[in-house]
Amino acid sequence: METTNDNHNNSGFSKPCRNRCGKHIRWDTVQNAFFEIDTNYRHRCPNWSQSREKVDIDNHKLTSEQQLYADTLGPAIAEILSLVQVIYKHTVRA
Repeated sequence: METTNDNHNNSGFSKPCRNRCGKHIRWDTVQNAFFEIDTNYRHRCPNWSQSREKVDIDNHKLTSEQQLYADTLGPAIAEILSLVQVIYKHTVRA
């Protein structure tokens, strides 16, 4: 698809696709889309996944390794915080 502007024809302004498909792309401000430098066609990345684009904190799942780490360190961190709060409380009163 050829266009009359050169927003996407200048390889000096290209960047590699962030999804690591190997293509160099350029943002075309007129067509509001990425274009491949070598083919001059609109870029449709084969590695793109909608799940990568969306961050859903409510549905975050911990791996068993992450859960073990949290279970081990959580109580220790709570105890340290409690001790720091006691020390701070006595320091501020003095």
